[in-house]
Amino acid sequence: MNNTHQQEQTDNDTFALTLSISTETAQTKKEAEFITEFQLHENIPVNETSLRPRLTKHLQSTNLWYKNSANVGKCSQDNYSGMTGITVDYDHIMTIQQFKSLYSNYHFVLYPSTNHKQTKDEHGLEIEKIHVIFPLDPKDYDNYNTANMHARAYQ
Repeated sequence: MNNTHQQEQTDNDTFALTLSISTETAQTKKEAEFITEFQLHENIPVNETSLRPRLTKHLQSTNLWYKNSANVGKCSQDNYSGMTGITVDYDHIMTIQQFKSLYSNYHFVLYPSTNHKQTKDEHGLEIEKIHVIFPLDPKDYDNYNTANMHARAYQ
């Protein structure tokens, strides 16, 4: 894993992200459950301008589901083609600032959940809900090209 970048990257940064992004949008979690078609988006610049619409309006995944020349596929075991990173949800585990401090030596993309700080805990504190993508080095993509290897990455 390349440890030289963090979330605060600029338009001039050379790091780019590859994700499967839903072809449809969903307004609710219930609607999102029925979205299964994703398109491969390669070399997405890691900056707010490029990522915001992709991370807030669509479902996205570091899992790749395509088996055709159009790079569009349904998310299923049969269409699994690989992964480009590991995504972890941190819900009320730590604040964004704590995360950034703790993982400052790692390469990651951090973004708030759509319901970030919309609920409170038993002490009345806002609950921070964040997603973090730990990208894999592109030269390691082939190591995760089977569903079995994908499962092992999350163990």
